[in-house]
Amino acid sequence: MNLIGSIDGVCSFWNDRSDDKFLVGVMVQSDDEFALFESINADGFLDGFVLCRTDDIFRVSYNDRYSERIKFLFDLHGEKHPEVQRKATVFDTFLSLSKLSYGYAAFLLVNGDIVTGKNFELYDDTLRFDAYDEEGFDGHNEILADSIISGRCNSHYEKLISSLLKNKTGGKIGDGSMS
Repeated sequence: MNLIGSIDGVCSFWNDRSDDKFLVGVMVQSDDEFALFESINADGFLDGFVLCRTDDIFRVSYNDRYSERIKFLFDLHGEKHPEVQRKATVFDTFLSLSKLSYGYAAFLLVNGDIVTGKNFELYDDTLRFDAYDEEGFDGHNEILADSIISGRCNSHYEKLISSLLKNKTGGKIGDGSMS
């Protein structure tokens, strides 16, 4: 069952059976496979985009006190919703967003691994990319797209990786890039 529908505005989404794990944000796009959200942190600031499997969302709250508080803080800080060019699929939109500003995205895989990278290219059902961590370029990766549970891009974590690597390399990031 797809609980997302056409909800407009700030909402809370649960995709884990634990009450303390939820996302607050605005739904950007959804399809039968994935949902894409603009994430807003507890202080009302934008924190990138979150991709999750549509079937994993089991609860949505909106027009509640918490969502209204986050919206109030968002407006108070003068935050603006970024323009998003929607692609044919939510996954394609997410990959496109990952190329903006910081260029990094992190994915949670079905086995619990978290992979971070940039220069993503989707070939049939395989996602190819350059892997990065806090130390820099860490080889090339290929993963099956259906092994992805969730993803984040342009969030605090990707900004941190970008800053660390730019500082470490004098503004030049990585070598061995596929692009």
